[in-house]
Amino acid sequence: MTRQRKIFWTFGNLLTLVGLFLLLLVGGIKADEQYNVYAASGDNDVGLATPAASSAPAVVDQPPAQATAQPTAQPRRFNIPILNNNPGDQLTNAVPQQANNAGPSTISRIVVPAVNLDKKVVEVGWTVQQQPDGQEVAVWDVDKYRVGHHKGSSNPGNGGNIVLAGHSGGEAYPFNEIFYMKPGDLVELYSNGQVYQYTVTDHILVDEVGQPLEKRLENARYIEPTDEEMVTMVACWPLTGPQKFSQRIIIRSKPLGQPPAADQTNQETSSWTIR
Repeated sequence: MTRQRKIFWTFGNLLTLVGLFLLLLVGGIKADEQYNVYAASGDNDVGLATPAASSAPAVVDQPPAQATAQPTAQPRRFNIPILNNNPGDQLTNAVPQQANNAGPSTISRIVVPAVNLDKKVVEVGWTVQQQPDGQEVAVWDVDKYRVGHHKGSSNPGNGGNIVLAGHSGGEAYPFNEIFYMKPGDLVELYSNGQVYQYTVTDHILVDEVGQPLEKRLENARYIEPTDEEMVTMVACWPLTGPQKFSQRIIIRSKPLGQPPAADQTNQETSSWTIR
């Protein structure tokens, strides 16, 4: 073998090894992603392989959670969730010093049959970020694969606003389809061994990114505490185009007046009860 052929042979082998490495790397990343998507599904007990929070853990001191569902003082204004981590998509509200004090999240799963949504639910808090002027602002964490239940917002059966946020716009994201939910659709929340049923009442689209503070504060009222029990789901919209993620889709649901008759077979084989 000539020297030139040896060089070509060596170079070719190196390229082959690099190609195999990249193939394994991409395949491993894809496999990990698919596993986490499967693990986030609400119909299994599989745990996620990797931490899925999209930002650091909360660093705000919060009063201990109380067993009672009602707060003793008016909570500060909540921020509408920062989703999809877009540059410039920041809010300038003050750090919430206390939330609704509804206690830790009891929700483990959300099911919306109309849009084939069936995901695990995890409690999410906020991260404190300091602005150039020294002001501290709070940015809500959002789980990548699962639906996030806002820390301090209400739990099913306790009255008040149950705030759920999720990413959209990617294969792995849980709230890709909530834009297509419509009034009358069923929402089921699994909590403490019971299934709480709600029906969609409101489909709201608001401009968020690049809007003045007054507008964003107006938007934030949808995730503030309420006297009436309701579920508020929030995600980014639209998923494509020049205005991608510039808006928020907000779906509100209220407790179902008359639950549909439960399937007797399923009731006999499940510990979940319908509320």
